[in-house]
Amino acid sequence: MDFEFHSLEELWNRVHPALRVKVKDFKRLGLTNFSDRDIWDYLIESKWKNGVNLMLSDIVDDIMKLESSEFKKYMNEVNHVTVPFIDKEII
Repeated sequence: MDFEFHSLEELWNRVHPALRVKVKDFKRLGLTNFSDRDIWDYLIESKWKNGVNLMLSDIVDDIMKLESSEFKKYMNEVNHVTVPFIDKEII
């Protein structure tokens, strides 16, 4: 059965159950402070960035096979904030 999606919203709605399962898996492993949307954004920006005619089964497979270490590295990079150096002598 072929699925054709006309928007990312349609695709999101279709794969959202798999994203929710992955969130539960990661939370069980101790990862916190992220959402299903973060997993979605990561996969769009990395795995599916240059994808053409991706099959629904491949998309769900990418979600389910996403490694926690790979996702954690991405989240650390996305949430990285550089705190400016403050000279305590001046304060």
